[in-house]
Amino acid sequence: MTPTINLNGTNPRQLYDDMERFCSHVAGAIKVASMIWPNGRDYVGDPEGMRRDTDEVILWTRKLDEVYKEALKTLGYLADYI
Repeated sequence: MTPTINLNGTNPRQLYDDMERFCSHVAGAIKVASMIWPNGRDYVGDPEGMRRDTDEVILWTRKLDEVYKEALKTLGYLADYI
């Protein structure tokens, strides 16, 4: 995301602050993802279910990490304007 910064657009500081808040929330989601990691005690007799759910949480975490990295790029881009 690289908006064109101009006099008639949103204040660059506002764009930066909003993106910084977004980055913070995504980082928080990544942290919380580690808290929902499947636990074997919750899958008694269902090892395949645990593997499936573990793979799913890994996928979510990877996707969140990708979003976070891209958002940081935008944050850096916006930092040049404030």
